Formats: sequence, C-alpha cells, structure tokens
Amino acid sequence: GSAKSLALTSNFVLNLRYFAMSRRTIVAALGLVLLGPAVAHPQVAAPADARARGLGADDACGAEAGDAPGGCAVSALQRGSARSLEKDTSGDEAPRNQSGADDESWVWSKEIIDTQMRADRWNGDAFMQALTDTFAPRMVQHCLRYNAFFWPQLSFWSEEVLRRVEAVPEGPDVQTQQQLQDLSRNASFLMCDFWFDPRKGTNWSEPVVEYMQKVRAMPDTSLELPMLDGWFERSVSRDGMWSGDSCMFWASSLMCDIGQLARDLRGNMDHGDGLCWDQVQSPPNGFSVFGVSMQPERPAVKESDADFEHPEYLACQEKPLTKDLLMEYCPMFGHYPSGYMNVTDWGSAFAVGSTQRAQSLTCQKKLGIPESSPTTFGDVTHKAWRAENGGVKLMSDPPADYVPENFFSIEDSSARTAFTHAVRDAVLPVLTPNCDPSDWFCIVTTLGKEGQASAGKSGKTVEGPSIKEILAMKKKMDDASSED
Repeated sequence: GSAKSLALTSNFVLNLRYFAMSRRTIVAALGLVLLGPAVAHPQVAAPADARARGLGADDACGAEAGDAPGGCAVSALQRGSARSLEKDTSGDEAPRNQSGADDESWVWSKEIIDTQMRADRWNGDAFMQALTDTFAPRMVQHCLRYNAFFWPQLSFWSEEVLRRVEAVPEGPDVQTQQQLQDLSRNASFLMCDFWFDPRKGTNWSEPVVEYMQKVRAMPDTSLELPMLDGWFERSVSRDGMWSGDSCMFWASSLMCDIGQLARDLRGNMDHGDGLCWDQVQSPPNGFSVFGVSMQPERPAVKESDADFEHPEYLACQEKPLTKDLLMEYCPMFGHYPSGYMNVTDWGSAFAVGSTQRAQSLTCQKKLGIPESSPTTFGDVTHKAWRAENGGVKLMSDPPADYVPENFFSIEDSSARTAFTHAVRDAVLPVLTPNCDPSDWFCIVTTLGKEGQASAGKSGKTVEGPSIKEILAMKKKMDDASSED
C-alpha cells in the first residue's frame, strides 16, 4: 500500500489512530503489551530516509508482515526500538528478590538476549532508546493479565510439550531436536491464538476440545501435531487462525518453565482421558488491553485485580493461579538480568536445588534453549498455514479465492479514542515533562528536537514537521470520527 508516512515523533503521539483501528494490529504494535519482552522485538527497520523518522503505516504491516489488517506505524517503532540498557529505574517498581537467577545456567547471556531482541537495529539512537526506556517497564506488566486470562491454553500445551520432551533421552540427535523444536513452535502458536480456547461457552469450544483430545491421546513419542482440518478450514475460522510473533517467541522460549509451573499447580490431580479445561466456563468478557476487547464478540472490561480472580481453575488444578504467583515469575522467569531494557525485574527463577529448576534446565537443553530459542522474525503475525519466517504449518493452504475478512476493527469511535488516550497519557509526561498536556505545539516540537538531536549524533539531518503539519495532525486527533 501507499505509505502514510509522518515524522515518527509526531506520528507516535498524535496519530495513534493508525494502529488503534485493528485488534490484530494492536497485538503486533504493542507486542507484549500482552506478555512482556516483545515490546522490544525489532523485526523491521523504519524507512531510512527521514522525513525522517517516518514510519509507513501500511508498509509496516502489509502482506509480507503477516497480512495484519490496518496500519502498523507503532509496530515498526516497537520493533525497531530494542536494545539493552542499564539506567535509572527509580520510576519502576522496587526490585524483587531474584534468588536463583544469578548464575550462568539460568540467566541468559547479553549476547543471546540481544540476538533475541535483535537489539542492533537502533544502536546508538538515543531518542529511540528513550522510547524503549519509557515503554518496556510498563508493558511487561501485561504479562500477568495475559497469563491469568489464557491460562487453560498455556497449561495444556506446555504440559503436552513437556511430556514429549521428557520422553526423549538426553543429548538428542540433530533431527530429533529439530522435531522437538518444531513441536514447541507449533504448540506456541496454539497457546497464543486468542480463539483456541477449550473452555465452554464459545463457538470455538467444541472443535478446539476435539483437537486437544486427539493430541492428548497421542503417545509421548509422537513429536508431530495433527493438522487442523474440517471446521478450522472454513473461511470464518481461518480468519481467527493467527498468532502474534512476539507471543510465540515468549511461549517458545519459556515452554519448559511454563510447563513446570503448570505441572506444579495441577499437583496430583489426574484428569484421566479428559481435558478438564473444557468443563470450565469461559469468561463473558474478552481479553482487554487499555479498555479495548481483543475479541470483538465479547465486551471489554477495564483492568483491575478482578482479572486475576479465577477460582474456576481449581476444578483442574490443586493450587490457585494468583497474582502474587504471576508476579513472581513474569515476564521471563528470571532468564533476563535486572536492568535490561530498563526493566528492574524480569521475574524469578525456580529455586536452586529444586526439582522444577533441574527439570526445566534439562528440558531447555533438549530444545536448544536459549541458543536456538526462536528469535523475532519479519512477520508481525503468523497464520496457521504459513511456515516461512518462523511460522507454522498446521493447516493446508487456503483456496485461491480465500480473502481474509477484517473483522478486528474497533468500530466504536469512543473505544478508539479511549485506547489512544490511554497510551498517549502514559507516555507524554515522561517524554515531554515541561509541556502542558494540551499544548500540542510544545509537545511536537519537543519531540522533534529530541529526534533531530538523536539523528545528529549519527551524522544525519532530520527535518521536523512543519507547524501546518502539526495542526493537521492535531485536527485528526481531535476528530474521533475521522477514518483518514
């Protein structure tokens, strides 16, 4: 599509409408607003010519970026703003005790983490660094809510992978390890698809449960998942068969840890040949981010501690999944060091000497984690039938006349405005502390100067937005009904 490029600094604050129209775009743009580390997954570089730090909304999420509908300007920003940092974290929460997360066997090296985050994309760019510093500590907090909402999926698939990995002797050959990695990647897709939920009460429940029961009945030695066919091949079903790359990165990298946690919470509860999770009622609301439901068939809810109250999970596990427990391990089970990306706490490791820790490390070694841990790829979202660029092949190709229906739009203007303002209000006080919230000229020119100064350090010349452009963008922002 034609690029709707605006100066990055102005576009980010004023033109959030470009990415606020599409739920799938929101998932990609905010990365692990839902989970955590993918807030910094740099997958494509922004245009080199600057208007300077312009991001092409259409270019960021076109056909080669997973066919995510809508614009993805902030996705390109998010994917190009990763790098390690160790600086003042006084505004972050107090660090928790990360006992057991201080040895090389558990904490991954900076070289590996930088590779996973592809942190080379914006090295030396102070302004983009500042955006990362600002957003990462806030966005990793959403890991907790995602885990709480989708725990039945995370629990089932991580345990299915874990039992198969444990059935493979230590030191697997190259072919067997690749099969294990493919299995884990496929499972991560199903952990991250919003609609692949076995809980009763949705139109997906029955076919999803049937598929899960098929997988559960397979022996430990089966390292391939069956293809998704029948009901899932309908066009309306295919429209929902996508997962965010950043979520899949997280699930694949932490598969062993999530599986150990799920096993511990389940305790001695034996589900026999059943799933148990299909007897749990699905929530009436959709998974919501900044007050917008990511599942259009369900209403949105505002974030609150009620998001962590799931007593119904005790029907399938002996121990409760609590907010405190999620805070202990989210977002990365302590595999990243404190201070990386300005995040004080990346979660805690399993205790030294514990069975969980030993079994998780053995599982990681068989899967080649973290050395071969799936890094971020060029696609923002993955389809169930496209294996390239780190995707999966769980379905046959769609018929030639298949056209995805963009039913992820946030049609209600008030919902779009609420989402936009939630992001804007979080970042402006940090990036423009000397500007009145209503003084858009001060805001945009301040950000423009930051961008120019940053570019100047790398020998570039950046032309900031003109007053006319600033006023035009403000008008768009004020007009909540505008679809431009």
